[in-house]
Amino acid sequence: MNIPIHLNRLGTWAALMLSALGLAAADLRISSYGYNPNMTVHTPNGFSVTVENTGPDPASNVRLKATLPGGAELMPTTGCTQAGPEVSCTLPNLAAGRSVSQRVRFTPRNVARVRVEFEVQSSNDNNPANNSGDYDASVFPQNVLEVKAGSANPAPREASKGQRNLPVLQFTLTNKTEFPAIFDDLEQKPYLYVTRILLKASGTGHDAKDLTAVRLYEDTNANGRVDAGERLVQTLVFPIDDGTLVLEGPILSTEAPESRQVTYLVTYDLDDQVRPGTLAALAGFGLLALGFLAGGPAQRRRRPFWLLMGLTVLTLGACTQPATSPPEPTAFTYGLRITAVETGSASDLVEGNLPINGATLTVAR
Repeated sequence: MNIPIHLNRLGTWAALMLSALGLAAADLRISSYGYNPNMTVHTPNGFSVTVENTGPDPASNVRLKATLPGGAELMPTTGCTQAGPEVSCTLPNLAAGRSVSQRVRFTPRNVARVRVEFEVQSSNDNNPANNSGDYDASVFPQNVLEVKAGSANPAPREASKGQRNLPVLQFTLTNKTEFPAIFDDLEQKPYLYVTRILLKASGTGHDAKDLTAVRLYEDTNANGRVDAGERLVQTLVFPIDDGTLVLEGPILSTEAPESRQVTYLVTYDLDDQVRPGTLAALAGFGLLALGFLAGGPAQRRRRPFWLLMGLTVLTLGACTQPATSPPEPTAFTYGLRITAVETGSASDLVEGNLPINGATLTVAR
């Protein structure tokens, strides 16, 4: 017969004596546990277990034991040790109605599937039927993405205002994920998701004003030109000068070689550029013209006003120019580079020397 006796009244030594006599009883149970069903090889992972004492008495000498599969390596975890495949974690004593959670972290190595078994124990738990649990999880290889400049990455060159689809940058994304023999039983090999490609503009030209479109094409034959039938993936414009664009990335599989790799080509559309400082002059001459051409009695009465405004704008524009200002450039430049490529998983490995620079276009004024 179990007699409910409370530790807070008898003290620790009295509770231990009663436990040894079988007169104190607790009921530990696994109330919940969580784990990642899709793990990545060589990547830290783990599981968490919540233990509850339903009483009626406090539980003492509480431990959590887990059995890891071969090829799984325990990571340093406070209160936990490993001997062979068995992991033992010391938990605090639990009063009736209280619970505690324990996380066990490990790294799958040479294994394609993980089966973890765990059990909570106490020196005075008389109901072991609800003390254990287990789970199975798949382990996938680590995705490896290679980012590099294309074989026909454009070279720096001169361009003309108003030109369209000028190639600026060519780059290649390749899924280089390998599948050792331990993954031969995978029913479906995982995809690699490229979520974002960041392009950064540079140069002396104003990218937001002078570039009317930035296009991303699939360069199917990797020749560095836009050919008929090649797919237009995305069209954007720079929001500010020397700004950054975020491009959508592809989904790369590991089946056929052509599905592992994609080559992209970025092109510019150039607008006619306005000379810096000419806007004030244009406004002034426009006001003067309005004053001279004004017709009708009402407009003629306003003629002195328009003439005065035009002369004022021209005078202010001339006076605000620094006396020692350097000569305005005869050409502008527009450059582009890839600064970052992001994937859908923190465990993915991105290989490549970033940034990758494209061509610098020099455009005469």
